[in-house]
Amino acid sequence: MLNVQCSMENKFKNKYTDAERDECIKWFDARMDRIPATLENTVIKGFTITDLQHTVKWFVKILRKSDLSTSVYCGYFAILLRLRQAILAEHPELETV
Repeated sequence: MLNVQCSMENKFKNKYTDAERDECIKWFDARMDRIPATLENTVIKGFTITDLQHTVKWFVKILRKSDLSTSVYCGYFAILLRLRQAILAEHPELETV
């Protein structure tokens, strides 16, 4: 299993592999029914995501079909990684399924 991580301090990465994308999507798929309804002040200070499941599903839908060997969709993936990191910061029990 790949351990793809992104922190607020990490610089933007303009290429990701299909394996990195697939591992992250698999992580969310396995936990979708248990992720919190909202996130506040975690991805961007002062910003609240009020329907986190919908947001994650939207990002996953885009990324399933995306070529991450170019920078076009890497921003979406970087945000998804930050969402995962923020979820784990508040709910460490979601690390394992």
